[in-house]
Amino acid sequence: MKAIRFHEPGKPEEVLKLEEIAEPSPSPTQLLIKVKASPVNPSDILFIQGNYRRKPIYPQIAGLEGSGIIAECGKAVTSFKLGDSVAFRAPGAWSKYCLAEESSLIPINRSLPFSISSQVGLNPMTAIGLLSEAPLEKGDFLLLDTASSTVSGIAIQLAVAKGIRVLALVRDPRPIPELTSLGVEASFLQDDPDLVHKIQAVTAQKGIQAFLDAIGGKLLEEVIPLMAQYATIVCYGNLSNEKAGISNGSLVYRNLTLKGFGIDRWLSLHTPEQIRKCYSDIVEDLFEKRITLREIPSVNLEEFIPYLHQQGHSNKVIITNG
Repeated sequence: MKAIRFHEPGKPEEVLKLEEIAEPSPSPTQLLIKVKASPVNPSDILFIQGNYRRKPIYPQIAGLEGSGIIAECGKAVTSFKLGDSVAFRAPGAWSKYCLAEESSLIPINRSLPFSISSQVGLNPMTAIGLLSEAPLEKGDFLLLDTASSTVSGIAIQLAVAKGIRVLALVRDPRPIPELTSLGVEASFLQDDPDLVHKIQAVTAQKGIQAFLDAIGGKLLEEVIPLMAQYATIVCYGNLSNEKAGISNGSLVYRNLTLKGFGIDRWLSLHTPEQIRKCYSDIVEDLFEKRITLREIPSVNLEEFIPYLHQQGHSNKVIITNG
């Protein structure tokens, strides 16, 4: 079967190779999935670079989530059958077939396109988890950076539905119209030298009650003075790769809560029943369009390596397979 693998960490353009390998066989608790679609997420790039919390086992098939159809069931599998449509979180998604544990599968019992169901596993649950870590009430201000990301887009829709006032930070103005259509009250360029004063004007000096931060570094330093008393900052990325110079006083005098967030740790704090219910709700919300995902261009598995060499790895795409 065809698979995109890497034999060492590095830039995707340099280390990924399309290879012909043997089709895997499931263990008693595993299922073999015929992969139909898999998104390229920032976590996939970090995984390939060796900078993600999950470490590769070389030679490693790339891709950490996707969706497809069950092609074979292990002997101990009881919850799924051949032909079922599923989403999954498991390494090895950028291939024709992928193995996944029964416990990692998400049933897709609605007629969602594979391009949509392939994104169920990671980003919607991450958005839900982030908001659960930042207690907010109707009328509170929520600030997000990387506002044009898929995670932020879902978090925005969930927050707006609860009457939370959302403010967005972006690198350039192009995503602002789309963010406004999702319900964002105001968007700001993150490198605006007058950023603090502009946000203070919108909040009428009341302060931000929660900040979801995927960038860190100097931007986090800038936002600290904007936070309200007893506010929460949830850090879930380090895209700047910079250290943030934060004094204890800046946290203590505002009684701020600063916490890190990782989706796997967050999921481990919930029961399998709670997780299944949450994923079921996500699938239903996507089907009923209570949550929408932006359309993402697709690239066939066998064409992805040439695409990388032409476009680089910064663009969001869906890798399709048949």
